[in-house]
Amino acid sequence: MERPLSVHGGSLVRPPPRGTPLKPESVIGSLVPPSRHEEVRSKMSTLMTRSHAGRQTA
Repeated sequence: MERPLSVHGGSLVRPPPRGTPLKPESVIGSLVPPSRHEEVRSKMSTLMTRSHAGRQTA
């Protein structure tokens, strides 16, 4: 538990500018080509639904 940031992939994901809410969409926008946004978004929403036991993230 020395480096809790590693859980979030601290070095892989750059923090957004101040005032920007951290949403899956913003991560997708910065890491994924536009042509694959829909594919990745559907995968992420599936993962979110599984890991959060029915908690919906629009």
